[in-house]
Amino acid sequence: MEEWDVGSQHVVKQGRVDWDAVIVAEAKRRKFLELYPEASSNEEPVLFRSSIIPWWAWIVHSHLPEAELLNGRAAMVGFFMAYLVDALTGLDVVGQTGNFVCKAALFVTVIGVVLFRRKEDLGNLQKLADEATFYDKQWRASWQSPDTSNVKEQSRKENSLTRTMEIIVSILFFTTTLAGNFFSGALADDVCSESERTALLMFKNDLNDPGNRLSSWTGANCCRWVGVVCDNVTGHVHEIRLRNPYDDSCARLNHHAAEHEAYSRNKLGGKLNPSLLYIKKLTHLDLSCNDFGGTRIPDFIGSLENLQYLDLSEAGFEGLIPHQLGNLSFLQYLTIRDSCPDCKTKLHTGNLQWLSRLSSLKYLDLTGVNIIEATNWLQATNNLPSLVDLRLSRCSLRLITSVDFVNFTSLRVLDLSGNKFNSFLPHWIHNLGNLVHLDLSDCGLYNQFPTTLQNMTRLRYLNLSSNNFNSTFPNWFTRFRNLEVFSISDNLVRGELPSSIGNWTSLVTLDLSQNQLEGMLPESLGKLCNLKEIYLSRNRFLGDIQQAFTGCISRSLQFLYLGSNNFSGQIPKNLGELSKLRELDLVDNKFSGPLPLGPKFPIWIKHMRHLNYLSLARTGIADAVPAWFWTSTSQLRYLNLSGNLIHGRIPSLLHFGSDWNVAIDLKCNLISGPLPPVSSNISMLDLSHNKISGSMHHFLCSNNAGHKNMLEILNLGSNNLSGEIPDCWMTWPLIKGSKIRCQHADRKNPQLHQILD
Repeated sequence: MEEWDVGSQHVVKQGRVDWDAVIVAEAKRRKFLELYPEASSNEEPVLFRSSIIPWWAWIVHSHLPEAELLNGRAAMVGFFMAYLVDALTGLDVVGQTGNFVCKAALFVTVIGVVLFRRKEDLGNLQKLADEATFYDKQWRASWQSPDTSNVKEQSRKENSLTRTMEIIVSILFFTTTLAGNFFSGALADDVCSESERTALLMFKNDLNDPGNRLSSWTGANCCRWVGVVCDNVTGHVHEIRLRNPYDDSCARLNHHAAEHEAYSRNKLGGKLNPSLLYIKKLTHLDLSCNDFGGTRIPDFIGSLENLQYLDLSEAGFEGLIPHQLGNLSFLQYLTIRDSCPDCKTKLHTGNLQWLSRLSSLKYLDLTGVNIIEATNWLQATNNLPSLVDLRLSRCSLRLITSVDFVNFTSLRVLDLSGNKFNSFLPHWIHNLGNLVHLDLSDCGLYNQFPTTLQNMTRLRYLNLSSNNFNSTFPNWFTRFRNLEVFSISDNLVRGELPSSIGNWTSLVTLDLSQNQLEGMLPESLGKLCNLKEIYLSRNRFLGDIQQAFTGCISRSLQFLYLGSNNFSGQIPKNLGELSKLRELDLVDNKFSGPLPLGPKFPIWIKHMRHLNYLSLARTGIADAVPAWFWTSTSQLRYLNLSGNLIHGRIPSLLHFGSDWNVAIDLKCNLISGPLPPVSSNISMLDLSHNKISGSMHHFLCSNNAGHKNMLEILNLGSNNLSGEIPDCWMTWPLIKGSKIRCQHADRKNPQLHQILD
C-alpha cells in the first residue's frame, strides 16, 4: 500500500509543503476517479490520509472549496473542537451534541461556511465595506494631496486586510465553537453523567437515612441533588457535601435539647460504598457529624486520587486510619477530628509515615485520634512545607525535644492542647514566627514562661491554660498588641497585673482565672473597648473595681466572672446597666454601695435581659426571691443562689421555657413550702438543706404529663418532706442520681433502691 508523498516537488514551495496544493491535488484526483472510475494500475492502492495535514492547515486554508470537498469544513471544525473540548474539560462528544449551546455553535459554524465558501466571498465582503464608506473616503481624499506612493501603499494594505479577514473569519468559527462547548454546562438541561448518577445511587442505597435527607436523590440530573455539586463547565460531580445540617451539636458541647434531637435524627449511617471510585473528578468529600456505627474508614478513599478536601470528623468511625490516605497527593484539607473530650478515643494510627506523602496539605486536624505509637509525628509533619494549620489536640503525643528547627515555618495555627508532655516548652516552637494561633493548654508544661515567646508578635490567640507555669506575670506579654484571646488560667502565676495591659486594644477574651494573682485591677483595663469576656475568678485580687470598669470596657461586655476574690467597695453603676451581659459570677466577694449584694435581693438584675448564667452564691442575700425574677430570667441555663439566707416559697420552676437544659442550685437557704413544679428541660436541681415540706407525690407523678423530662440529677436531702416516695420514676427516664430523705419512706421498689443508692 502506497501513500502520498508530500515531499514531491509540485507540492513544495521554497522548501515548505504547500498545503493548498496538497488539498487541491487530492480533491482533483478524487473528482477524476468519481467521473472516470477505473482499476488502479498500482499493485497497492494509493491511500491519502487526511491526518497528514496539520490541524492549523485546515483552519488557515479553510477558504479553499476543495477543503470542503475532502472533509467538509463545518464537520471538520466541529469535530476538531469537540475533540479539543473533550481533552480540556472531559465533556465527551455525546454530552456536547446533546447540549443546546453546542448545537447553536455548530449551526453558526455551518452558516458561516455556507456564506463564505470561496475566497471571493471574503472579497465581496470587503467590496461591500468599501462601498459603504466610499463617499466618506472621497470626502477625506479631497482634503489630501495626491501621492502615488500612498496609493500603492493603500493597495498593499487592502490586500493584507483581505488576507487578515480570511484568518479572522476562521478564528471566529474556532472561538464560537469553543465558547459554546466551554459554557455548555451552565445552560445544560441535563449534564449529569449516567455513570456518576448510578454511582451516587449505589452509594445512597448503602446509607441509613433516618431523617430522609437524601429524598432529593431521584431523577436524571444528579447535579440538582442535595449535597451534590457539579462542575459548571463539564457537568461532572466534583463535590459531595453530606455534613449534618445541625452541626452546631457536632461537638457534643451544646445542650440545646431540641437541636440535639434534630442533630441525632439527621445523622447518616450505614456503610460507604466504593462506587464513589466511579466519580473520577471528585475533589471534595465531607461526611462529618454523622454516625457510621464504629466502622473503619474504608481503604478505597485513598484511591479517590483527585481529592483536595476530605472531612470525616465526628462521623462515628473507629479503628486504624488507613495508610492509603497517603496516596491523595492533591489533598489540601484533611480532618478526622473527634471533639468529644470525655469519650474514649477509638480512632488510632500506628505510624504517620503516610502523612509525609501529602505534599500539598495545608490543613490537618487529627484532634482526638490516638497517636501514642506514632513517635515520628513531628518528622512526618515536618515534611509538609505547605502546612498552615496543624491541630493535634488530645492525641496522646510524646513530646519531641531533640529537634531544634522545623520546616513548616509557614504554619499559622498550632494546637497541641491536651497532650501530657510533662516537660518545658520545646525549642522548635520558637522558630514558628508566623503563628497567629497557639494553643498549648493542658500539656503539663512547667517552669517559667519562656521569654522566646515574646518574638511571636503576630499572635492573635494564645492559650497556655491548665499547665504548671510558675512565675510572676511577665510584662512582655503585653507586647502582643494583636492579641484577641489570651488565657493563662489554672496555673501558678502570681504577682500584680501591669498597667501596660491596656496595650491589648484588640483583646476580646481575657482569662486569668485560678491563679495566685493579687493586688488591684489596673485602671488601664477599662480602656479595652473590645473586651467581651473577662474571667478573673479564684485569684487573690482585692480592693475597689470601680476605676477598672468605668471606661469603654462596659460597652460590649457579655461574660463577667469576678467570683472567689477579695473585691470590696461599690459595684460600678454601669455594671447594673450591662444590657448585653449573658453570664455573671460575683460569688464570695465583699461588695457594697448603691448596687449591693445583700441583704436585699439585687433589683438591678432585672435589667439584664440576656443573662443565661447567674451565680450569686454566698453573697449575703437574706430576702425572698421577688416574683419579677422568675418571669424576667426565663432564658437562664444556670442559676446558683446557694449559700444565702433566701426565704419564702418558690411558686414554680416552670418558667424556663427555652429548649436548653437548665441547672438550678438553691441549696443551703431557708426556702419553705411545698416542692415546686419544674420545667421538663431542667437537668439538675438541688434544693437540699432547706425547709421544704409536704408530700412528693405531686412533684414526681404530676409533673410535665406528656413531656419528656430531662432531669438527671435531683437532690432533695435535708428537708422536711414526709409521706411515702411514690413509684413514678418511669416519668423520669434520664435520672442518674438522687438524694432524698423522707419520713416513713417506702424503699421496697428495686428501681428506687438503685436510684437512691
